[in-house]
Amino acid sequence: MSSLLLTLLLSSFLFLPAGFQDPAQNECRDSEESITFTKPDDIWSKTKDGSSFSEFWNYQIYLDNGMSLYMIFSVSDISPFSSAVSGLRISMYDLDGENFEISREYPLENLTQEQDGHKFNLNPRQDNIWFRGALPDHHEIYVNTAKDGNRFDIHLTFDNISPGVIAGDGKYTINGKEVGVITHIPFATVSGHAGINDNIKEVSGTAYMDHTFHFENTGRSLHSGYRFVHHNSPGEWEVTYFIQPKSMNEQDFIGYHLSNSGGTVTATRFGVPFGIKSFISDQRVFPSDFSLQRECHPPLRYQFRKEIDRRSVFADLNWVARNLARRVLGGEIYDHRGTGYIITDENEPKPGYVNYFIAR
Repeated sequence: MSSLLLTLLLSSFLFLPAGFQDPAQNECRDSEESITFTKPDDIWSKTKDGSSFSEFWNYQIYLDNGMSLYMIFSVSDISPFSSAVSGLRISMYDLDGENFEISREYPLENLTQEQDGHKFNLNPRQDNIWFRGALPDHHEIYVNTAKDGNRFDIHLTFDNISPGVIAGDGKYTINGKEVGVITHIPFATVSGHAGINDNIKEVSGTAYMDHTFHFENTGRSLHSGYRFVHHNSPGEWEVTYFIQPKSMNEQDFIGYHLSNSGGTVTATRFGVPFGIKSFISDQRVFPSDFSLQRECHPPLRYQFRKEIDRRSVFADLNWVARNLARRVLGGEIYDHRGTGYIITDENEPKPGYVNYFIAR
């Protein structure tokens, strides 16, 4: 099985900063004092000169015409049976009612990170898969690549970019292993084009991007993970991340909520989900309604409303590779994406996007 696949399976896993302030120990203050804003060089790879690592730049792009794009750039050196690689996985949803997937992989030595223009280029020989720009002033994505008869053509420019956020020192922990997470683009507007073959749409919408890196595979420890993104404007957005380990111990549950209200960014912690209601899709159980109790703040409630996609991440593997992936990660990984709402005691439901995975 490819190192790229193993990396992408972990792309939804999000973690709690080790340096996160406990509001109860600070007279219930938000952890805004521990938030710093990113610098342009924070986007560079943190791992590629090491060994046994995985790192990914995860984009979620929501377009006004109903399309959405999930794009994951990655570098990885996970499997002892293959060389380190860089890669890209794209899920394109609702292009005239159709969904499309593609994965590309390249030798890691091909990757260039160019200081001039802050360009991250997976395939410099063809110059066809890259992102660039010194955040938060500018950002751009370009993809022009084909597989199985489908050519993906995407070129998007980011504007109105909210400054990136590092909570605490950006260091996170799961089962005693250090992980780093940076939210480079909590909110931006996008414009450009996206499509397949001759069906290319002029598009606009909003985008989100985070960057996760670690040196050891944590997949076998994970039960499920959840991301919710609400975008309204550069001064009003909310993002929730959490991961639930297989141990199910309350002390192992980790996650946080980031909020921008009127230009002020805050972060709050919460406990394990409660009041869970579920539904069954493709013989798998997914949460449709649950709440998270926050320390010194009203609880957050999440409701799932419309399904965009649900599938096994292993769906395109042959039988041998699929069974190997199950052994490496301790089960099969199912993605579930859609739309829903976030609700607090003081506010009306706010619409947003759900990105959930579960290991079985």
